[in-house]
Amino acid sequence: MRFALLVSIYGATCMTATALGQWSRDPAANNPICVDSSNQSYPVMTTDGDGGAILVWTDYRNGSTSDIYAQRISAAGVPLWTPKGVPVCTAADYQTNPTVVSDGAGGAIIT
Repeated sequence: MRFALLVSIYGATCMTATALGQWSRDPAANNPICVDSSNQSYPVMTTDGDGGAILVWTDYRNGSTSDIYAQRISAAGVPLWTPKGVPVCTAADYQTNPTVVSDGAGGAIIT
């Protein structure tokens, strides 16, 4: 099954009348994180320290082996990096099941 990696935020803080930005108010309409048509799986995320998040996942866009990609979204729900995410590790063979923690300086440590 092919699908785009999506994130859906369900919280009163994102659903208030004063909320501005790109966040979907409809739980059936998610915010796209990666718009590549290949399979993305094992998503994990951490704070970017500025109200947004850094999301990391396993991605099969380069064939039968998997790589690790990431995307940063702003507090307003706007993707800040390329629409398909940025490569973190595209070495030969499989990269899978990433983990991520904030580095405390607006970035992340990804393993």
